[in-house]
Amino acid sequence: MPSARYSREIPARYRIEGSRCKKCGRGALPARKTCPACGSTEMEPAKFSDVGTVLTWTKLHVGASFMTLDTPYGMAVIETEDGCRLTAPLAGADAADLETGMKVRLVLRRITEEGSEGIICYGTKAVPA
Repeated sequence: MPSARYSREIPARYRIEGSRCKKCGRGALPARKTCPACGSTEMEPAKFSDVGTVLTWTKLHVGASFMTLDTPYGMAVIETEDGCRLTAPLAGADAADLETGMKVRLVLRRITEEGSEGIICYGTKAVPA
């Protein structure tokens, strides 16, 4: 991930932060400028629960170039207790342990780093609760 883009996204990468629609109340992770439910552009920053439920998942055998050492790994669509949905990789367990309906906790983990002296990039991963 390029340094400039990562720097702009740091607030959301260090906590479970997204946006909430002022009109209908729907939350979005990551933050969006337009509400996915009603189309309103009246969005405000919001923090969300770090506990969620796996709605669906898959096992990836060929991952992003920076995750090749972690393959195969599980990738899940998770709904937080606040009703927000996001996609996150599974950490701290084998992909075979993933199942629909399981409870997970969203945690901050190292994703990659730029070069040997570059920025260490963090992001959200899911661990079994």
